[in-house]
Amino acid sequence: MSETASAGTQKASVNADKGGTILKSLLIIAVPIILGNLLECVTEVVDLHFIGELGETVMAGASAAGSVTWLLLTFLLGVGVAVAAYVARAYGMKNKRLVSQSLSHSFIFGIIISVILVIVGVFFSDQIMLLMTQGNAEIAACGAAYLRPMLIASFILAVLFIMTSAFQAIGKSVIPMLVLIGVNVLNAILNPVLISAFGIAGSAYATIIARGLGGAAMIVLMYTLPCAKNAGLRFSHPFRWSTKLFSGIATVAIPSSIQGCIRNFGLMIMTALIAFFGTATVAAYGVCTRTDIIGLMIGMGIAEAVCILVGQCLGEGKVDRAVRTVRYAAVFNAVIMGITAIIFMTAAPAILSFFGAEGEVMSIGLIWMSMVPLASILMGIAFTFGYAMNGAGMTWPGMIGAVIGQVVIPIAVTVLAVVNGWPVAVVFAGVCAGIAANFIFDFVFYKSGIWKEHNLRVA
Repeated sequence: MSETASAGTQKASVNADKGGTILKSLLIIAVPIILGNLLECVTEVVDLHFIGELGETVMAGASAAGSVTWLLLTFLLGVGVAVAAYVARAYGMKNKRLVSQSLSHSFIFGIIISVILVIVGVFFSDQIMLLMTQGNAEIAACGAAYLRPMLIASFILAVLFIMTSAFQAIGKSVIPMLVLIGVNVLNAILNPVLISAFGIAGSAYATIIARGLGGAAMIVLMYTLPCAKNAGLRFSHPFRWSTKLFSGIATVAIPSSIQGCIRNFGLMIMTALIAFFGTATVAAYGVCTRTDIIGLMIGMGIAEAVCILVGQCLGEGKVDRAVRTVRYAAVFNAVIMGITAIIFMTAAPAILSFFGAEGEVMSIGLIWMSMVPLASILMGIAFTFGYAMNGAGMTWPGMIGAVIGQVVIPIAVTVLAVVNGWPVAVVFAGVCAGIAANFIFDFVFYKSGIWKEHNLRVA
C-alpha cells in the first residue's frame, strides 16, 4: 500500500514538473515581455501625440516616417532574437564564457547593421520620404527631419534591444520591463521640451536620449546585479574574435530581421492595394490593424518566452522539456488569443468607436472584427511554433512562413478582388487564409523535429 502511495506521489511530482513548473516559468518570463512590448507601442503613441500639436502637415510627415522607423525597429529586433537564442543556450549549458562571447559578438553585428543604417539616414532620408509621401515635398521634408536622426542613432536603439534580449535570455525579463517604464516616462517629459526647441526633430531626439539612457542603464545593471554576474552576462575580456560564432549569430539574426520586416512590408502593400476600395476601407483597415497589434503583442510575448525557454532547455540537453514547454505554451497562447478574440468580437462597435470609426468605416470594420480575430488564434499558435524554432537558432522557417502567409496569399487575394470587383470581405478572408497558411507552415516544420538537432555555430 505504501509503495503504491509512493508511486502515486512520484507520478504527481512528475506531472507537476510537466505542467505547473513549466507554466510558472513561462509566465515569469512572458508577462514582463508582454508589458515591455506594449511599452514600445506607448513610446510611438507619445511621439505622435506631441507631434500632432505641430499641425497636420507635420503629423503626416511623422506618420510616414513612422512606417519606416517601425521597419528599422523590427530589423533590429531580429538581432535581439539571435541574442536570445545564443545567450539562452549558453545559459542553459552554464557556460559563462559563451554567454559573454555571444553578447560581445552580437554587439559587433549590431554595430555593422547600424553603420549601414547611418549611411542610409545621411544620404537617403529625403529620397525615402519623397517615395513614402508620393512626392509631396513639404510632408517629405517633415518626415525626413524625424527619420534622419532615428537612422543615424540606430546603434543606440540596437543597444537597448540587445541588452533587453540578453536579460530576458537569462530569465530576468522584469529588469528590462522596469527600464522601459523609465524610458517611457523620460520620453514623455523630453518630447514637449525638445519639440519646442527643434520642431519635429526634437521628438526623435527625445526618443533617442530616453532609449540611449535605458540601454546605458542596462549595461550598468549588467555589471552590478549578482544575477547577471552569476550568469556570465558581460562583455568578453579579453575579447577573442570567432568567425564561426559571428557567422552563426548573423545566420540566426538576418532571417529573423527579414521576417519582422516582411510583416510590416506586407501591411504597407496591403494598405496601398486597399486604397482601390475607397477611403472608408483604408480607414477601417488602419483602425483594425492597429487594434490587432494589441492582441498580437500578447501572443508574441508568450512566444518570445518560449524562444528563451527552448534555448535554455536545449542548452541543458533537456529536449523533452523543450517539447513540453512548446506544447503548454501553444495551448496557453490559443486560450489567451481566444479570449482576446471574444472581447474584440463582442465589443467591436465600442472598440471601433474609440478609434473614431463611424458610418461606412464602422460597417467595414465590423466585417473585419467578425473574421480576423478568430484567425488570430492560429497566429498566436504559429508564433509559438516559430519562436520555438527561433530558440533553437533555426529562424529561416519562420521567415518563409511569414512570406507565404503575410505577403503572398493576402496580397494575391487582394489583387484578385481589385481586378474582379469582389467585395472587401473577400480581402479580409484572404488575410485569414494567409494566417492559416502561416500556421500550417510553422506547424509542419516544428513537427518535423529538425529544430531539436539544430546546432548553433559557437566558438
